[in-house]
Amino acid sequence: MTIRLKIIIPVLLVLAVGLCLLPGCVKKDYINNTTNGQIDPGKTSVYHDGTFSAKSQYYDTYGYGQRLTLEIHQGILSKITFTETNRSGEVKSVMDPSWQSNTDKKNLSDLYHAMADQIMTQQSASNVDTVSGATQTTTAYKKLASAALDNSKNNGKEEAVSDINQTYNAEVVSSSDPSVTCKLSVTYKDGNISNVTYDETKDGGQRSVNLAYKQLFSGLTKKTQDSQSLANLPVEPTNPEEITDYNNALNVIASQRTAY
Repeated sequence: MTIRLKIIIPVLLVLAVGLCLLPGCVKKDYINNTTNGQIDPGKTSVYHDGTFSAKSQYYDTYGYGQRLTLEIHQGILSKITFTETNRSGEVKSVMDPSWQSNTDKKNLSDLYHAMADQIMTQQSASNVDTVSGATQTTTAYKKLASAALDNSKNNGKEEAVSDINQTYNAEVVSSSDPSVTCKLSVTYKDGNISNVTYDETKDGGQRSVNLAYKQLFSGLTKKTQDSQSLANLPVEPTNPEEITDYNNALNVIASQRTAY
């Protein structure tokens, strides 16, 4: 998805979206002063000219990695390109049936355009609205736009990498008892494991209602959070089956959270 605009009045650094022919409609201009929302003739921009990009560090919970590229001309953000690519190299299509959302956006193209429009109008990603029903995509879009803009401020030559906050979930059948289902949830925030929850269900009931299981599961999740790693835990002789199942769930999470 690419948003492209042309600088039509270089002296004033004005970027126009287009002419408005409807009554009561106002032509929208892009600004170079993000503090007061004005166009300042001769104002020195905080952005360096050039092409700057940022990408997600890991694939998200849907199996897609995101990359956002922007172009700065005469100190003003004038173009944004955003793509989501899966492990097979396929770009998420605007008509992708797997994109299910209760948002009022017609499709991904409409969503991407709405995000780019806000960012380019404000020349910043700090006050962009999150679109209800598409929280993960819009959050990634904003964070990557912010990282790319920061890269422009610093005139960075290398692509910025950003870790998007999200929760990975795994559900596996116990290797020792097919009637037991093991559920693990790992939440990442700002690149760190911020929360880990684990439980097992048997015959429709949660095993954590039993104090012994509750303490065991709590101990396992604490070790994962303390280590800040998805590495398997040592299988101890006291609870080998439960720890093995926990490790199997960890492996599923690790396979989801791979580098993009």
